[in-house]
Amino acid sequence: MAIICAADVGGVCEYCVMSEIKVRLRRRPEGWWRLPELNAEQHAVVVAARSGDVIARGAPSSGRSTCALVVFEQAVSAGTSALILAPDRTRADVLTPRAQALGPAVVRPVRTPASFAYQVVATWRTQREVPLEGVELVTGAAQDQALAELLAGVDAPWPEEIGEQMRAMPAFRAELRNLVARAGEAGMGAASLSEAGARFGHPEWVGAGAIVAALEEGPEHSPEYPQTLRVDLSRIQSLAAELIGTWQGCAEERGVQAPCPVPDVVIVDDLQDCTPSTLTLLGACRDAGARIIAFSDSDVAVAGYRGGEPHLDRRLASALGVQIAELGQVYDTSRAVRELARQACARIAQSGSPARRGAQVADDAPEGALVTHLGATPSQMGALIARALRSRHCMTASIFRIRLSSCAVPPWSRKPGVTWLAAASPWPGAAGPSTLPRSPRPAFSWTS
Repeated sequence: MAIICAADVGGVCEYCVMSEIKVRLRRRPEGWWRLPELNAEQHAVVVAARSGDVIARGAPSSGRSTCALVVFEQAVSAGTSALILAPDRTRADVLTPRAQALGPAVVRPVRTPASFAYQVVATWRTQREVPLEGVELVTGAAQDQALAELLAGVDAPWPEEIGEQMRAMPAFRAELRNLVARAGEAGMGAASLSEAGARFGHPEWVGAGAIVAALEEGPEHSPEYPQTLRVDLSRIQSLAAELIGTWQGCAEERGVQAPCPVPDVVIVDDLQDCTPSTLTLLGACRDAGARIIAFSDSDVAVAGYRGGEPHLDRRLASALGVQIAELGQVYDTSRAVRELARQACARIAQSGSPARRGAQVADDAPEGALVTHLGATPSQMGALIARALRSRHCMTASIFRIRLSSCAVPPWSRKPGVTWLAAASPWPGAAGPSTLPRSPRPAFSWTS
């Protein structure tokens, strides 16, 4: 039994796993990066993106990522600079190979908003007559240590129930770090956080406001600080937006020699998992002359735990003064899976048009069948999927291509390394354009 995995390598490499399974790595087929033909709704969105700002919603497998890549390809082909933003590195890594193939001359065509913000701040500090030192993102253990020192040294007005022993607990610092991060993502400074605490009856916010004030104080937090600038990850987008806004008027005065690193077109995929500070960053890019193209679906938002705002598309549409478009039909999904997604989404609170929830599958889409398994962990879910594939292979001796769909699934299934089995079809699949993937999902092959 052999497992063949698609990989960007030349030739074929074979090796054995545990002396029982032989694994071969081979290059992707020719033209793997080519995009499918767009339908009428997708084409209308892409055409509108050539001359103005666009925000589009679409159900899972309606081609949001595909449209983002088409807009990127057309912008690069027209000689303009373009950048795709994805909420996290996992999704950026999925989009990067195809985006790089579509725009081979573009350096890092896909970034996270924080990565792009880092680039802006680093360019401001280093590309000048007398360069300043670099930028360091403060995360994890370093931030925990800084908070521990501030909790011990700052006389903050904590309520009586939050005593000294509680403030010394690692769990309390973790909660405080999360609060500070969420306030930073929302653009709230120390004064705003303290004011909100007094207004809404949360005295712990007032105490946290004193900690945030200590974090913000001092020249070491200024973008002109000559030594290494240490910036909290939740605040770097707001800082980048501030620098973009002042670039034209202050860059020459500060000795900055590089132009503002804002591309002509900024494309955002999965906007529903971005944070409010991303909205601030996109607004600054728009004011600097960039076109903003964004795709979202609040029904599949999974990043609320880290500040993601599912309905950010409505706020962005209001800021840009545009209407939200719809992508329409769903592809590469069976009728059974689509109906399951529709039923799950019907239980989610909705803001704005629910048109995407009524999107239909293609006329030739298979009926499909649903088999339910309860997996306590992602590893168990993967084992159950593998067992189902082996069982089907032994019964039919067929070769399968597994298509991974972004349908309405539990949040844990969207974490790195976890996949959701939506449908399986014999390799290489039925002929015809409707069987082509409409979004750049990974494909794995199981053969004998």
